[in-house]
Amino acid sequence: MDIRAVVFAERPDLHQQADHIFGADWPEFIFHHPVADQYLERVREFFKDLSLLLVDGDDRIVAGGWGVPVRWDGTIENLPGGYDDALRQVVKPHEKGRGADTQVIAAAQVRRDLRGRGLAGHVLGRLADFGAQAGLTRVIAPVRPTLKATLPVDADGVLHDLDPAGRCPAGPMAASSPQAGRPDVVPGRALHGHDGFRR
Repeated sequence: MDIRAVVFAERPDLHQQADHIFGADWPEFIFHHPVADQYLERVREFFKDLSLLLVDGDDRIVAGGWGVPVRWDGTIENLPGGYDDALRQVVKPHEKGRGADTQVIAAAQVRRDLRGRGLAGHVLGRLADFGAQAGLTRVIAPVRPTLKATLPVDADGVLHDLDPAGRCPAGPMAASSPQAGRPDVVPGRALHGHDGFRR
């Protein structure tokens, strides 16, 4: 399959197709998230070059994803505490002119009928490439546990059923920092109470 990456903002002709493909696979509460509501408009404006679509030779979207730049010291202890925390760490420092050195991949998704063909790795790789072009030398890629959607959550979508070490029992909520082509993967943890464990 001939696949190329395009910047979402530069292809408004693909936006309706993207909404149709990606909108159906996310739970409704994702679209009414208070932290996202507060920051996403500015994220889209400031970091449009880190929002990509992968398209085939006929301009059909096969996958997409987006990331945000943060400053990170490379330690597990100082990983962003989840989606909410990553958005908070991005917008205000950018507005104050502070630089970033690491990309947090906030979302990556493959079209449903093309899953299982290795495209997830392709979209993550292209996001990392675009981040490197912007001077972001590391990547943090939180991995959603495959069984997370089956676990009990409260009315806010927060998972409280963690093991004694504070890890998600559905599998690793991994954070990767690829260096020399080898990611370091750590078990997910409930930082700041629950960030990073929203279904």
